[in-house]
Amino acid sequence: MEIIIYTVLFILFLNISVLVYRIIKKYLEKEDIRFCKNQFIVNNKRVYDLKSDDFNLQFNNLALAMDINFRHFALIKIDLVINEKNQKNKIRNLKNAINILRRLKEYNFRYYSLLISSYFNGNKELIEALEREINNGE
Repeated sequence: MEIIIYTVLFILFLNISVLVYRIIKKYLEKEDIRFCKNQFIVNNKRVYDLKSDDFNLQFNNLALAMDINFRHFALIKIDLVINEKNQKNKIRNLKNAINILRRLKEYNFRYYSLLISSYFNGNKELIEALEREINNGE
């Protein structure tokens, strides 16, 4: 009877450790984005063309820091999600997200302005802060 209990506990321990490993691996996975003119490749899996409207780009999480008088804003965190038919690619790195937005603004301004206006609902201060970060961030 003890052997069965220890065997079940050991199997449970293995299952839990595998789940913890998968969760940690998912969050520590390094995103690899390569840029080439109007295209970028995410994790050597998919090529996105910024001139076309084939992909659906969304803001998932956006964090701005502001001073006490609400005059100066700075972009702290931005998560972009690229939705496809059966796959989501999340871009959590601030530098990569700013590079994608900068290139989107350069190569497909119509889609960029539609994305910004739909997310910020005409809030000029937030749009100016994002524009400043996109223009200044290298």
